[in-house]
Amino acid sequence: MNYKQDALWQRIEAFKIDDGDAQHPFTHKLMRENRWNAAFADKAIMEYKKFIYICIKTPYGASPSPIVDKVWHLHLTYTKNYWYDFCQNTLDTNIHHNPSRGGDDELRKHNEWYRQTLKDYEQWIGEQPPNDIWPATQELEPLYESIFSKPWKVIGVGITAIAALFINPILLFFLVIGLMIFEGCRYPSSGREGGGCGSGCSNGGCGSGCSSGCGSGCGGGCGGCGS
Repeated sequence: MNYKQDALWQRIEAFKIDDGDAQHPFTHKLMRENRWNAAFADKAIMEYKKFIYICIKTPYGASPSPIVDKVWHLHLTYTKNYWYDFCQNTLDTNIHHNPSRGGDDELRKHNEWYRQTLKDYEQWIGEQPPNDIWPATQELEPLYESIFSKPWKVIGVGITAIAALFINPILLFFLVIGLMIFEGCRYPSSGREGGGCGSGCSNGGCGSGCSSGCGSGCGGGCGGCGS
């Protein structure tokens, strides 16, 4: 069956996140925070809805792309719209968003989960996921790869630091600051909503045990949902 004929998808697609009476509705806030134009914001919201659909349809959940996760994070801040109007009255189930535990193991798990989600997208939606919203896995991994994850990187950083110390101490200072910022991109604070946020979710139908067990995300990327 074409997903567009599924009653669940029809309810999700018809759901309005924007409050028509709001002076600054959801879409405008999404555009402002991410510097997106209206067309891209609308597309990202539609892909977010497809992610939620896949999340419910698959028994093991799904993992969002960084773009989709930004939409999801913002939607969660609209608590009444998300929990009552969307989850309870539209989806008929609660989709919980759980924080990632972090670390390389979680990153590897996330990469596998994300890879599977791209396949599930083709299966349930019946088309290739758009690359500007759903980047290929190999494009996603370098965003979260630590500069210290490979020996040659450590050697390169060491040689550069020694050279900078003798040539220009100020250069060494900026090198250290740069490395700290780079590492921060891998393990950002929980308040940041960029592509490096770690998150996960679980379907409310699983119960509290599943909520903490199957809804984990990744060490530096976006998490997913589990049913």
